[in-house]
Amino acid sequence: MSNSNSVVYKGSNGQQQNIGGQFFSDSKEYASGFTGGGKGSVEQFIIPKDQLLDMRKSADMDFLKKNLSPQGFQYVMESGNGKLPSYAVSDLIDELAKSNGYKGIIFHETTLRGKDLPSYFVFEQKDVVTKSQLTDFYNKTKGVK
Repeated sequence: MSNSNSVVYKGSNGQQQNIGGQFFSDSKEYASGFTGGGKGSVEQFIIPKDQLLDMRKSADMDFLKKNLSPQGFQYVMESGNGKLPSYAVSDLIDELAKSNGYKGIIFHETTLRGKDLPSYFVFEQKDVVTKSQLTDFYNKTKGVK
């Protein structure tokens, strides 16, 4: 796993949810659907996509197959290749990913205007940075005021 970061979006309706992580999308339009009918906001974040277990890639699915029981892996496949499985299995995948150094998971959730749209689930807040935080950090390291 390298250390590459990518811009993603998160829609918020102002209510905090305790779900063990945060969901993000590549699409600002899709994220806006989670703003509570436009009452909330869409924010831009930076996440370490290359440090997420990508359930759309065969190598990462092979990792799951190797590390889950045959019944657990079959259940993931029945939930849809690369799609978010049921909560019981997703908790198992989350724990497996965490214990192997992954910062979250990538899965296929939907399509938007005919294009596959992945979703990103990042386990810990410390691995999520706002674009302005990243800009501030860059400016401080370069001595820009």
